[in-house]
Amino acid sequence: MARTTALSRARADLARNLETRVQAMIKDYQSQGEDTGKEFTEERVVQVSRQLTDQSLTGTRVVESFLTKEEPRDHYSLVCIDAKSFGDLVQQMNSLSQTARDALKKRAEAEFSDMDTQLEKSGTEQP
Repeated sequence: MARTTALSRARADLARNLETRVQAMIKDYQSQGEDTGKEFTEERVVQVSRQLTDQSLTGTRVVESFLTKEEPRDHYSLVCIDAKSFGDLVQQMNSLSQTARDALKKRAEAEFSDMDTQLEKSGTEQP
């Protein structure tokens, strides 16, 4: 169950990094007046925000999963998405204009390419 929970949380975090819609509202109230001969000032600020993620992740896989040795024994999972799957996902994002999708895909490809180069330099095996 710990592994399943870690995997679920890793995918949810990955989805939030790809797209999160934020709704926010701030209410600001100030009043100054006189009540029964005494001056008063009151102020109230309320801030509410909500973040929503609704993302289908295609092509994700668990790269690493481990259980800590110390108590409490926590389970961690590293979930990755490959560059091609990410590019396909970007094309499916209806809320982005075609120009924004193309720019995001181009930047993502450049970053994945740079990561591959850095991994090759360090001798680390690529997933």
